[in-house]
Amino acid sequence: MAGSLDITALMKVAIEEAKKSTPEDEGVHPKVGAIIADPNGNILQRAHRGEESGSHAEYLCLKKAKAANQNLEGCVMFTTLEPCTARGPGKQACCTHIIESKIKRVYIGMLDPNPAICGKGETRLRFHLDVERFPLDLVNEILMLNADILNRFKGAHLSEESLYVRMQIHQIMRECLVRNGVPVDGQKGEIQPPVRYRLPPVFVQL
Repeated sequence: MAGSLDITALMKVAIEEAKKSTPEDEGVHPKVGAIIADPNGNILQRAHRGEESGSHAEYLCLKKAKAANQNLEGCVMFTTLEPCTARGPGKQACCTHIIESKIKRVYIGMLDPNPAICGKGETRLRFHLDVERFPLDLVNEILMLNADILNRFKGAHLSEESLYVRMQIHQIMRECLVRNGVPVDGQKGEIQPPVRYRLPPVFVQL
């Protein structure tokens, strides 16, 4: 890729585009920004959620490029949200549109918190082109921008019945007891994870 391509600057442009997002209805929707840049870092197209009713930012970027007769082979897309893998009747997933466009590389900000999509869009794209992630500081900015959509799907990832969460709570309890001098692990019997509990703040707060 050309040395003149300022990756971080283009990521920040995509984030600024995401901040322009508007909801299509009363529901909770992610704020998404996407841009397409040529191999030299020149921005060819940009779009955000809500700019055109019913259109995702990535698709709208590609639609604008097609209308402008722009050849996207070898170009790069920066999107603040993982591209979708499925749409409603009569629509094609953003992943499919991106693959068909011959774009060379996609930079993704946050994964889609929807468990039906989370990780699948990135994985599908990797079979066809290069995929990279935004750095952590920019990802955190995107997460803050999308706190409402993260809260909507939080339960799907941090269920109180999740083995991961149960074992994390078990470990927190064990370390707390050890720090306070309470015998554990065979001295008075190993502490068992609680059967029912409420998540502590560390797991509840975003």
